[in-house]
Amino acid sequence: MAGSHQHRSTLKRGHKSFKSRHATKGTLKIQVKGKVDKDSDNTKAHVMTKKERRNQANQVKYNKAVEVAVNRKLFAGTHGAPKIVAVVPLSPSINPIGVVNAITGALDVKNPVIQNPGVSTVYSDKFKQKLTYILPSRNFISILDAAKVADFVVFILSATEEVDEFGELCIRAIESQGVSNTFGIIPDIKSVPNAKQQNDVRESLFSFFTHFFPTTDKMYATEIPSETLNIARILCQKYPKGVHWRDERPYLLADQIYWEADNSAEQKGYAVVEGYVRGKGFNPDRLVHIPGYGDFQVAKIVKAPSRGANAMETDESLDVLPTENRETLDDLVPFDDDMMVEDEGYNGEFSAPGVRLDDHHYFRDEFREEYELEMKTRRLPKGMSDYQSKWIIDDELIDDEELSEDDFEDEEEMVDDNGEDDFGVSKTAPSEYGDMTEAGDMQSEMFLELSADEEERQLKEYRARARADLEFPDEVELPPNVSAKERMSRYRGLKNLRSCTWDVEEKDPRAPEEWARLLRVQNFRATKNRVLKDAIINAKVEVGTKVKLYIVVDRFIADNIKVDQTAFTIYGLLEHEHKQGVVNYSVNPNTEYNEPIASKETLIAQCGARRYLIRPIFSQAGKSSNNVYKYERFLQPGRQSTASFIAPVTFGNVPVLYFKQNEDRLDLIGSGSVLDADHSRILAKRAILTGAPFKIHKKLVTIRYMFFNREDILWYKAVPLFTKTGRSGFIKEALGTHGYFKATFDKKISAQDVIAMALYKRVWPRTSMLWNGGL
Repeated sequence: MAGSHQHRSTLKRGHKSFKSRHATKGTLKIQVKGKVDKDSDNTKAHVMTKKERRNQANQVKYNKAVEVAVNRKLFAGTHGAPKIVAVVPLSPSINPIGVVNAITGALDVKNPVIQNPGVSTVYSDKFKQKLTYILPSRNFISILDAAKVADFVVFILSATEEVDEFGELCIRAIESQGVSNTFGIIPDIKSVPNAKQQNDVRESLFSFFTHFFPTTDKMYATEIPSETLNIARILCQKYPKGVHWRDERPYLLADQIYWEADNSAEQKGYAVVEGYVRGKGFNPDRLVHIPGYGDFQVAKIVKAPSRGANAMETDESLDVLPTENRETLDDLVPFDDDMMVEDEGYNGEFSAPGVRLDDHHYFRDEFREEYELEMKTRRLPKGMSDYQSKWIIDDELIDDEELSEDDFEDEEEMVDDNGEDDFGVSKTAPSEYGDMTEAGDMQSEMFLELSADEEERQLKEYRARARADLEFPDEVELPPNVSAKERMSRYRGLKNLRSCTWDVEEKDPRAPEEWARLLRVQNFRATKNRVLKDAIINAKVEVGTKVKLYIVVDRFIADNIKVDQTAFTIYGLLEHEHKQGVVNYSVNPNTEYNEPIASKETLIAQCGARRYLIRPIFSQAGKSSNNVYKYERFLQPGRQSTASFIAPVTFGNVPVLYFKQNEDRLDLIGSGSVLDADHSRILAKRAILTGAPFKIHKKLVTIRYMFFNREDILWYKAVPLFTKTGRSGFIKEALGTHGYFKATFDKKISAQDVIAMALYKRVWPRTSMLWNGGL
């Protein structure tokens, strides 16, 4: 037995020794390949102890109790803020007045005055609660604004009429922009003949509604008294969950608004807006945004006494005035002549005498003296003033003018040549976009009408380009009579797009004029956390307080503000949110929209409370270690992209909607959210020149049709080549004068392979403008 035990021990030791040698051999093999094993200790999931689970549960319980206490303080009592209920019919034949009257009847409210369209407030003695109903007109923008500010959104679906295209657009857009609690109501269920069909209709509408709002548990029929009472009780007793991006900022639904003149100026004065403070507390040092009109300063905030309270005769003791830290209306760094100096001899253009590969220029020696002389005369930055330095936000301690469609088509549309701005609006003549006033209104409509045949031809050509870009991305065919050296002078070669080094502050005459005057956010996440925290700490007026906001506006703007037919809302801005910067938003294409969308195409973007007219630059989504991303010519279905343009900075995970205006309607083309405000994000447009193998001798290949003259081959000789099957190579020598050349590859290629050369240039984001249009 002892011998047998000893034998087993020997075998065991031998087995362990074999495993050890095998493991060591495997480890060495992995290390030779360049692979590194992750530390197993770091990959283990932390198992919470009983004490930690109890502590986590107590924290959740405490946060919930705080949330309920805040809501109770805001809405409870006769002097509390009313709950806002937006009523949205999804079919044109539905009359929302009947639904509202049924709910107010269940609340025992006698003789309610409900405006349609308009804003109406009722008080229920039965539940001691005020409700403010918003009945927007059948206008898309009005419906979005009403749902944006509402605590509850009531969608009305007809039992006899299907939801039309406009109704489906409304429900999709409301879901994408962020919504608080939602309810589905059927006002005419008894119009269906019998009980079985009524149940079928209920199930069908419930299935449709839960497709957009999956947490819905029931549809309510206002023709049934018990269900009407249930929905009325829920509206009065349930506390809304809120909208995260909205509740991070102060906002106010106007009960009334009037103009008060300033005696010191003829056309200056105040738009006095009265209402309850919601979201976060107001700070008079921060700007406020009026949707469709822009950003404005606050002169003072007066705490308005609630009805029935002991009101003071004078309001001076209740005034909250701005301090010396009040934000200005400057959206760009104020221009200073000393910011940039231009030496004599610099003409605003720079052209190196050779192709650029990464950060190195390859050229012959006879061009070296010319190159070094031009480098000395480039524009140099000087020091900034104290005020200008505030536009570079550093929170590290807390933790091209382009061609309109394609560079190789429609060259005559260059902005600098035609004297047009970013939106194709001529600086000397009116255009299809009209003349822009200070408030951003489109006053005139001048439009060149194309013939039906020409319109159809251009549409087919546009769709064909989108299909070609999907099938052959970035491929360019140069005509034989065109020099690649001249046509692609702004392009450079890169060994690897993901590992290259690109100078963010390089001088480019096609950069936007305001580039040096934009807000620079060094650490967006840390800055966002600090700004949101400061908004809570520096709030001067508590949530739930009824106030009068004195907003500094011109008389022209005040006269155009209408509050009788829509929900007029004031949104407070966070620090720096008025300043212009390079903003990057995610874009998820709408699966219901089938038309192609090209980069730099004019779109309407809704980001939180704001709407812009933009011409976005699309680029690849995701994260890159060197912050260089490939430009995308089209927004392709089923693929997320990033949209970049110049606009006021927005902090937080704010939803973004993208619309395209088609005649008298808006089409929802996509949705997304705010990513960051990163001016150092490089957008690299790629152009791929392709050629065909003419003769193949092992790894040496003669190539044609990529270039058509000897000079171009010598110019781009330093740029690496690649094939569609993954081979890599380089140009060895030029042959003759017609564009033939020899190239060497790492492996033998087939005659069916395609040889390519990738060139890149930087694309600059374009400026946006405020959009004010009611549809």
